[in-house]
Parts: sequence; C-alpha cells; structure tokens
Amino acid sequence: MSTNQLSRTADASTQLRNRILLRSSIICSIVVFACMFSSTTKATTPTITVTTSSGPVSASTIAAAFADCTSGNCEIDIPPGTWTMSSTVALTSSQNNITVNCMGDGWRNPSSTRGPTTIEWTGGSTSMFTSSSAYGITIRGCNIDNDGSATEFFDITNGFYIEFDHVTVYEPQHAFTTDAISCQPGTAANAYISVKDSILVDAAPIEINCDRVNTFHGERTEVRAINVGSTSATAAVQIGATTQSYDFDWINSSCDENAPGLSGEPSGGATETCINLIRLEGASITGNYFEVSEYGTGADQLAIRLAGGNVSGVQIAGNRFSGDSEADYAIETDGAPAVTIESNTFSGFASGGVHFISSANPTSVSVKANNVEDGTPTTNGSVTFTGTVTFPTAAIPVGSCGATQSYQMAGAVPGMPISSGFTTAPGTSDSLLTLSQWIASGSPNTVNFRQCNPTSGSLTPGGLTLGFQVN
Repeated sequence: MSTNQLSRTADASTQLRNRILLRSSIICSIVVFACMFSSTTKATTPTITVTTSSGPVSASTIAAAFADCTSGNCEIDIPPGTWTMSSTVALTSSQNNITVNCMGDGWRNPSSTRGPTTIEWTGGSTSMFTSSSAYGITIRGCNIDNDGSATEFFDITNGFYIEFDHVTVYEPQHAFTTDAISCQPGTAANAYISVKDSILVDAAPIEINCDRVNTFHGERTEVRAINVGSTSATAAVQIGATTQSYDFDWINSSCDENAPGLSGEPSGGATETCINLIRLEGASITGNYFEVSEYGTGADQLAIRLAGGNVSGVQIAGNRFSGDSEADYAIETDGAPAVTIESNTFSGFASGGVHFISSANPTSVSVKANNVEDGTPTTNGSVTFTGTVTFPTAAIPVGSCGATQSYQMAGAVPGMPISSGFTTAPGTSDSLLTLSQWIASGSPNTVNFRQCNPTSGSLTPGGLTLGFQVN
C-alpha cells in the first residue's frame, strides 16, 4: 500500500472516531437535559413530608399527611403554599406526639402578605381540627384561613400538652362562627394548653375559649374578637365558662377591642371583654398591653372581668390599660376573693381603673401602687371604687333611722370622699328622708349608708337603689 493510501485510511479512521464522539456527546447532553428538566418539574410540585418511626413518606394533602400518622409519634413538615382541606382532621387517643411544622412563619405584619404556608378550610360548618384524648400535639408556624363555613380552627377535649406556636389566624376570609381555639369540658381536664408567639385577631366571637382547663399558658400573643353575623363578640379569651378551671397565666401579650358600629372596621361586641374569667382558681396576668374601645364608643367594654366568687387567687400586675377616653373601666370584679391589682397604669378611663360591682367583695382584694393618667379618676393612689346598695322598705318612725346598708370595699379608708345618687327618681318619702354615708375609723374597707326620718310623721322608703363612688 502506498504512502498516500495509508494517509487516506488514517484520515478516514480519524473522521469516523470524531463522528462517534460527537454523537456520544449529543446523546449525553440530551440525557443531562432530560434529567435537569425532570428534576425541575418535580420541584414545582411540593409534597408534605411525614416522618414516622419507619422513616419519611410523602403526602399530597393535609388529610393524607395525618392519615400517615394514625399511630402518632411523627412529624409533619408542610412546605410553602396554600394547602386546602374540606373534612375535619379528628385526632384520637392513638395519635399522640404529633408535631406540625409549617415552613416560614405566620402573618407577623398585618399590612403585608400572609405567611408562606397556609392551611385553608373550604368545607362546611364543622371544626377544621378536633383532638379527643390526644396528647403532645404541636402546631407551629402555620397561617390558618377559612374560605368555607368552619365553626372553629381547633377543638380540644381531654387534651394534654397541646401547643400552638407562631400560629396566625388573622382576619380569615370568613370568620369562625364560634371560637378559633376551644377546650371542651370532657370527662377529664384539658391540661397544659399553650398559645405563644401567635396572632388571633378578628377570627371569631371568642378567640380562645377554654373550659375545664388545668394550666393554660399564653405568651407574646395578640388577640381581638369580632362580631360574626348575629353573634356578638363576647371575649378575646374566656376561661371556665361552665366548669371550674385552675392555673391561668397570660403574659407579655396584647389585646385590642373594637366598639360596634364603626364603618370600615371590624366590630367587637358592645360588652366585649379582653379576658373573661368565669370559673377559675389561680391566675397571673402580667406585663400586657390592653387597648379598650380602640375604635368608636365602647363604654361597657372591659379589659378584664372577674365573674364572682367562682374566681379567686388572681394577680393583675405590671400591665398598661388604655381606655382611649371612651371606656368607663379597665377591670370589673363581682365579688372575686384573693385578688391583687398593683403596679398597673390606667390611661383614659372615664370612671376609673377598677369597678367593684358586688357588695360581696371581701377585704382580701388589694389595689395598690398603680398609676393613672389621661383623665382616669384618682383614688387610693390608683383607681375609683364604685358600687350600689338597696335600701329596705320598712317604715321609719319619727326621729329614727332605717337599717344601715354596708358595702365591703377593699381599699376604702376613713376620709375618702363618697359621692352617691339614686338610680331612679325618688318618691315623696325618699325625698324627705335624709341620707348619711361614712367609712368608720374602726372599720376600714366598709362603706355605710343610712336613711333617717327628720319629719313629724312615719315615712316608708321606696326600696331605692343607691349608686356610689369612693374617690
């Protein structure tokens, strides 16, 4: 073979080898592109990761994720997006120790968009979640929305260690018709219920409604109730509606109230209360900010209500109460014993910081070292005491006096001025009777009232009610 022939053969071999390499390169590029495209496609369809004792699995819906946790002891990690649900997730006693983590955080700034991960209800009139005899349930970082007609976000019965952490329920598309979070009075107490670093605003007539609860903790949380249809807002937080509860603390949090009737703003109930304690032993309410009657006129709205003798052992300290020069009182107590109200600031309350409305008030109530400003009446270094007494209808002979009516008022001392007036127009006899009122030097904490007859004939009182104020 000649030299030229050998050269041409070598060139042909080289060209063949180059063509093979080029084709291989093209094939590899196609494969890589296909892999990249496949990977990108998968990333745009996120799934929920459920980690159980058997390892991680994927779920495409909220319901499916909890179905993968039928034996409990699992973690549910929800990626950003809006995850809808239309059927109640009902947790039972076999589904314990479940942690739900929504990526990101709830709605921290009301003027911005919602948090990146939303669980949205699209179903009918029932609860989104229920928990019956389950323990160790944590919901963290989720934004909750209601685009259906849900009655409540989370309903607890016989719950133990249930925690809501960085959960936001802020102005859902449709407010929940009963509560946002509730605890039912089941066969056993609901114990160790916690709401912290959360927002529950304009979400329901009662944002947190816990009955038969032992140890409830609220911290760094904002709450505000709202009227829903014909149901008026009654309380942002309510404890012990039907059954005695024990140990409630609410610290470093805030509560706003909206008076009814303001155009363009959500409306709260005319008698709405931020914290309504009905049946409770042991409470600490410290370091909070209360804004009563934030919009419009809400004279009967309150920051804290202590409802009678079923409430005891309450400490209210280090809080700021703002009445916006429209609310009458910040705190109202109806005979609750063992109550301490101290080191608070009351600003802009028309009638006083604390309102005592029952003659059953014991002397174990301490009101001291508080600060008042912006028009709040001052007495006892802090607040105005008010109350009512009703006179008997027994005839009062000439030159005699009727029975003394006494009102037990913690903090009332001799020398405090007393102003009073009948709640209805007096008749002829009551107009002729004289009224005496005093706090005896030997009997502090007791305000006394008596009607006497200075005329020449017997007089029969009309049994009028006398409203009074000690300043």
